[in-house]
Amino acid sequence: MKNSLTGYWNEDRWDLRECPLESSNELKQAKHLKNRWINFGNIKNTWIKTELKFFYYYKLINDEWKPGTVWIRKGTVINNLISFLSKKYPNITSIVAEEFSEVKDVKGDLIEEVYQGTKGGEVVGYTIKTTPKGYGGKVEVMVGISNDGKISGVKIGNHSETPGLGSKSADPSFKDQYNGKSTKTPLNIVKGNASNENDIVAISGATITSKAVTAGVNAAMDVYEQKLISINGTGE
Repeated sequence: MKNSLTGYWNEDRWDLRECPLESSNELKQAKHLKNRWINFGNIKNTWIKTELKFFYYYKLINDEWKPGTVWIRKGTVINNLISFLSKKYPNITSIVAEEFSEVKDVKGDLIEEVYQGTKGGEVVGYTIKTTPKGYGGKVEVMVGISNDGKISGVKIGNHSETPGLGSKSADPSFKDQYNGKSTKTPLNIVKGNASNENDIVAISGATITSKAVTAGVNAAMDVYEQKLISINGTGE
């Protein structure tokens, strides 16, 4: 699966009659087909919207769903999505949350959006979107933080980093280094090998991008420590 969606797949509103897959040919003949749209535009959480797109994309290109039969019950879609994400991000906060709500008036350096995840009425963590400046411009960095003050996952969203270099920031070999890190200690970028618990090994040839992503993660950690803990009494 690709790291980013382009063309038809990148749009927020998919007309399944225009799906580029051969399996949609029959739909293209049905000019008056009802319920042919998949509309992602109303999903405000960028992380969830991107993952839901990938979910549909993955199912379609692997021939697990046909374009004409994707209109299954919403509950089934969500359950399948959670199963899909739990394999991709085993520890991500978003997997265990039942509901998300945006946390207003919690802004900080590089912070764009903050969402609180709850389950059974209890706070289980946060998803925080940051936009540090990389080599080619802003990089969307989504950071999951569990209520025990640990990084539960990092996802790279839209960016203009160099293909084959900075774009590797989306690879598990780089971004998974953040998993499990404590929010209490800022992270540092190092070259070669990590010698301290808070070290993150830079991508070879893409130190600027590596530092940008780490700046985004540090910004999320800081807003969690300085503001979110006091709001809900989470953490130690």
